[in-house]
Amino acid sequence: IIGLSNPNSNCFINSAIQCLASITQLNEYFMNDSFRTHINHDNILGHKGKLAIGYANLIKAMFNTRASSVSMQQFHQLIQQLFEQFSTVGHHDSHEFLTALIDGLHEDVNQIKKKSYIELQQSNGTIQNDIDVFNHSFSAHCSRNKSTIANLFYGFFKSTLMCNHCKTISANFEPFTHVSVPVILSVDGIKYFEINIMKMLNNQFQSSRVVLQVDTNCNNVYELKKLIQNKFKLTSSDFSLTLVVDHQIQQHLTDSDSLKPISNFSLLTVCYHNPIVDESILDIIFVPVIHLCCSQTFATPSFIKLSRSNTSEELVKERIRNQLVDSIKNNIFQYASVNISYDENDIEKNQKIKRGLKLTNKAKIIVVWPNIQLLLNFNVLNIKDDESCNAFREKLNEPVKLTDCLKQFTQPEVLSIANAWKCTNCKIRRESSKKIDFWQLPNILVIHLKRFSPLRGWSDKCKAVVDFPIDNFDLTQFISTNQQIERSNILYNLIAVANHYGEQVGGHYTAYCRRGNDWFLFNDSAVSRINANKIVTSAAYVLIYERKQI
Repeated sequence: IIGLSNPNSNCFINSAIQCLASITQLNEYFMNDSFRTHINHDNILGHKGKLAIGYANLIKAMFNTRASSVSMQQFHQLIQQLFEQFSTVGHHDSHEFLTALIDGLHEDVNQIKKKSYIELQQSNGTIQNDIDVFNHSFSAHCSRNKSTIANLFYGFFKSTLMCNHCKTISANFEPFTHVSVPVILSVDGIKYFEINIMKMLNNQFQSSRVVLQVDTNCNNVYELKKLIQNKFKLTSSDFSLTLVVDHQIQQHLTDSDSLKPISNFSLLTVCYHNPIVDESILDIIFVPVIHLCCSQTFATPSFIKLSRSNTSEELVKERIRNQLVDSIKNNIFQYASVNISYDENDIEKNQKIKRGLKLTNKAKIIVVWPNIQLLLNFNVLNIKDDESCNAFREKLNEPVKLTDCLKQFTQPEVLSIANAWKCTNCKIRRESSKKIDFWQLPNILVIHLKRFSPLRGWSDKCKAVVDFPIDNFDLTQFISTNQQIERSNILYNLIAVANHYGEQVGGHYTAYCRRGNDWFLFNDSAVSRINANKIVTSAAYVLIYERKQI
């Protein structure tokens, strides 16, 4: 039982490694050098065996040394060389690293030398058709993936699409190595929307934030705008409503748009001077402002009022500066660069703002911030929270059960307008529903608790305690009803937990791991024994279960 050093604040790596080290079959495969005969030097998706060899050397050191901890310097350097997304020193996500590590190890020892293309089939949802299509999908998957890693970690989802107009069904089967489940649970018939009201009066930015509870009586954007109008005493014609996804403006909403495809806990931005009104005959344009740091979008997007025909970098910076909190605009903002992008799909394709640049409706201002560590503990935009925000945060932190998280994961959801399905019967894009079921569960089940995704960014984290079973976790109820083989005695035992403390940026990772019959806390180089009844905490972020052999 040994700890791992943390030379470069890479606790996210240490936590993931300790969790994987709880898998006996995986340890044996790398410690007895069985993997060496499987190294695929020709796989362009792999790392020519470098990752597998580096991981094997680390596991051997962990279980063979008599020292109190193992140096991680060499392995950390290897990860920085092989994975561009983890090449920078600093905080990264342990779940993202764990997923990349599993995929990388699989491709390094994937025994399939030449991957042939096989067109996948679609099922109409009947029992026999499901079985036939799955067998075809599974065969196609195995023709491209053969490894000990695949045998341990791969399961299969059944993904079902249904046209809400004609009820046509189309289903396919998708391999997975992890399951990301919501921690914040929906209540039937109720949605919560985070609304940001942005006013630009005399070029001065004013913004406030409120959480609105919307029930089934509110069907479309027009009715939602009426609620917002009453709350903020606005005139409906004076503002527009935009949907924000991943800190970017995904869609300008019109009054007739249905609320069904808009996910619970979505962020909606109200711009008090309507930026989508056709003002082509005027010189005024409202341009969205997106914040980018370390190739990731963050913070709440906003709008600034500019001239179509005469814009300068100095003017743009001044308008943005007016929107920032004092601690940012008087300090860190001087190190940021302000660019412009016309690319709808890749905002990293941006350019410097030149004097006299003519703006079009596709223009977006991109604020590229310096290293993310400089922004810790800061809210970028000067937005005032309504009292409903604090009440909502308290609600988010109410305890939930893992079984309820999985039930929500397998509930049907109406797809967003941007992801509407082109119905095979109607031949056009229709409002449609998607449902995910488990079809085949893996020997090692990795469950990721989504504590960050529904919220604004790194300043908020759902700290709810998720009550999860430690032994004999029965997942039978989550298997597709059309699956006739795997529908009994699907029991799992917990073998590891990756814990996250703090916020999304600047937090710390540890791990609870089972070694034999005992549980231990691994906090980088420090290791201590812990009682099993202490495992369930609000810090749990990734759970690793091992299937019981009946």
